[in-house]
Amino acid sequence: MKFQMSTILPDKKRGWKVIVDGMELPTVSMVEISSSFGKLTYGLRPEGYDGWVFHEQKGGGSILLPFIKIGDELFIGLISERRPNMGDEPVWNCIGGFVYPGESHHETMELENGDESGFDVHQAFELCGPPMNANRALFIADPSAGEGIHVFAIQLNPQSNNNIVGICGEFWEFQGSLIGFKKDSTVRFFKWREAIWLTPCALTRAAIAHLLADVL
Repeated sequence: MKFQMSTILPDKKRGWKVIVDGMELPTVSMVEISSSFGKLTYGLRPEGYDGWVFHEQKGGGSILLPFIKIGDELFIGLISERRPNMGDEPVWNCIGGFVYPGESHHETMELENGDESGFDVHQAFELCGPPMNANRALFIADPSAGEGIHVFAIQLNPQSNNNIVGICGEFWEFQGSLIGFKKDSTVRFFKWREAIWLTPCALTRAAIAHLLADVL
């Protein structure tokens, strides 16, 4: 059954205020904001309550998790970046971004990697399992149609990559050599448990769990 929003009946409203260009709309039964990127809708959900949902035209995004295996230990590569909706301090996150119109999930992975790290991703592979939904209450993403967050991974060998250096034996770093990154080009590799503890991003944690299920 296709997900569909409908008009809100008066007795179902929660009293949301909708303000457009500084002016409050007195009566709102449904709101729809759309562009080539996607559509944001406020209305009555199939479950019978009102809410907001967002459907991206390409249905999600792509994540790239670089990793290093040394003996029985697995190191996960994360980047430090500012996320204003997660506070003022930079947070550790995975490499990734939204799929834009005209892109495939694989192309998005390559482009985001180019912007954020600079790895050679020819050996990158997509992890098994359906795509992830970043927020099941907000995002409309049908995994049977390939919508959602696709998770890719690439295994790196510090012995054969001159850009990867070990620091105190606790973690490894990859120093990108390209110029013009949107973010700090340093990727730091943490032991997988520490990587999960460090990041406040639920999507990054889920991607790490996805990787663990595939490679351990």
